Amino acid sequence: MNGALLFEQVLLRAERDRTGEDRYSIDDLRQCAKDEVSFLLAHDVLVQTEPGYIVECDACYEQHYEEVTWVPGPPGSLPRAYIACPQHGQVRVKPERLDRWRFSLNGLARLLANQLGSDSAEEIVAGRVWGVAAVTIRDAPRTLCLGLGLAWPDQKQIIASTTSATRYPPAWLVMGMSASPDGVPLADSALLSDVLRFDGSAMRLSDSLFPPPPDLALTLPAPRASGSPHESDDDPVTEDEIRGALEKIDATPRRLEILLVYRGTRSFREAKKRINIGEGTFNKRVSEIRTDLAALFGQDYAERIVPYRREGLRKQG
Repeated sequence: MNGALLFEQVLLRAERDRTGEDRYSIDDLRQCAKDEVSFLLAHDVLVQTEPGYIVECDACYEQHYEEVTWVPGPPGSLPRAYIACPQHGQVRVKPERLDRWRFSLNGLARLLANQLGSDSAEEIVAGRVWGVAAVTIRDAPRTLCLGLGLAWPDQKQIIASTTSATRYPPAWLVMGMSASPDGVPLADSALLSDVLRFDGSAMRLSDSLFPPPPDLALTLPAPRASGSPHESDDDPVTEDEIRGALEKIDATPRRLEILLVYRGTRSFREAKKRINIGEGTFNKRVSEIRTDLAALFGQDYAERIVPYRREGLRKQG
């Protein structure tokens, strides 16, 4: 595990853990940035649970895992933990290496609600969905929901249960993939790791979660019919028209902002100042928008809306 990516790794591991049995050891956490580990523990995003009984051998380089055996210690002392190593025989295990932590959706929901200035977080679907705030998206009130496993086979049931229980239609913060098993993307969703990041001392919520401010409104070239010449500055369209097209491909405010930055900023270095996103993720999101547009409206349309540039998206082949 990489310290700079601990929060993202926690989200991805939780999304893949359908049994709820995934655990973090002290060995896992020691590989990560201490401040970030301390923050996640203090805010109950990771909570301590029952000790483990299998550990990796740290006496050799074979990376093997063994079950712990407890042996009585000297009179007046606690029992001692050992594992069997093929190379070194009986190897003593420090008790703290048996400590385990698990991910807590409850803790993450409360942290997120606090970041949003909400006075409470409410569990909507047990173990799967929390409502964290009432927000306004595209001038409409929504209940912002944190969802776990929204790409799992029961996605439709979870969404239906949530929709029937919330005051406003839900908008989603997802922890991993937001596509259902049949490939249909979840509408009005944003990837949590794109909008909530650890800055070295605390979690910071990006403004990109919400619709971009007016100063990001750009004049974009209008799409032409298939086979027509590529983009021309003489045929502009409004941001509202672009927004309307992107809504058909599940364009969250984050995706719209990425496209506007991509179209309006030649240098990625400048773009990074306007949205908090890594270059690899930025390129991936732009490519996804272009692919989705091409699937619905054709390649020519997609190339006009998301043209290949020297920086940002690079044409392959």
